[in-house]
Amino acid sequence: MYGIMFQILTKADALRQKGGSSSFAQAQLDLAMQREIAGLWQSDEVSRTKPTPQMEAERGTLVVETVLWEALPSYLRKLSATMEATIGKKLPLDAAPIVFSSWMGGDRDGNPNVTPDVTREVIMKQRAQAAGLYERNLRKLERELTIQDCTDELRAVVGDEPEPYRAKLWPVSNLLVVKKIRSLSQGMPSHLLACDFH
Repeated sequence: MYGIMFQILTKADALRQKGGSSSFAQAQLDLAMQREIAGLWQSDEVSRTKPTPQMEAERGTLVVETVLWEALPSYLRKLSATMEATIGKKLPLDAAPIVFSSWMGGDRDGNPNVTPDVTREVIMKQRAQAAGLYERNLRKLERELTIQDCTDELRAVVGDEPEPYRAKLWPVSNLLVVKKIRSLSQGMPSHLLACDFH
């Protein structure tokens, strides 16, 4: 594991010294390093105690957040560019050539620690994480999209707003925050919900 990380760092140093490395090559090295760190974090070298189903799920969603969230869109953009160059058609925006599923928190193969309450807790935490990731990206768009020009369809929705994209994205971002909070509270174990946190 450490040897692979050393190789990645060596490649990164060589790219920097050579100069003119593509942003794609640098991004691939960054993602490789993130994968190794996530793998190390989940290895026995770091964790010496048996993880709970909730801990396993958190580690799995860590991979989604640190690797897949950025790597998959990057791969799909590259796939679309390759398709356009070779067959003259881009990948449709609604295409889903890669689909993920997960057993985390729902593994009912005899593990007595995986109960309906555990599965519910894991699902709600994953919903909260998804809402948080989308919200983070939308907030970034809100900061970047300050242009005043927009389509007639958007103008019909937002009216005379000076920054139409921000006006449309802001309530969606806030809704995601609400969904995140609700998902976290619904996924909280009942003995914690009964506590007085004030």
